[in-house]
Amino acid sequence: MSIPPISLIYFFYGLAFFSMGLLVMVEGGRSTDARLRRALRPLVAFGLVHAANEWIEMFEGIALLIEQPISG
Repeated sequence: MSIPPISLIYFFYGLAFFSMGLLVMVEGGRSTDARLRRALRPLVAFGLVHAANEWIEMFEGIALLIEQPISG
C-alpha cells in the first residue's frame, strides 16, 4: 500500500500556503505602517485556513485508502 500521488500534491500545496501565512504573520508585524499590518491579517488567515483545507483533503484520501479491504 502506497500513498496516492495526489496526497503528496495536497501536502506540498498546503505547505506552500502554510509557509506563506506564517511568513506574512511574522514579517508583516515588522512594518511601520499600521494600515499595512491590518491589511495583511486576512492574507495570514487565508494562508492558514487554505493550508488546513488542503491537509484535511490529504488525510481524507489517505484514510479512504487505509479503510479499503485488501483483496487478493
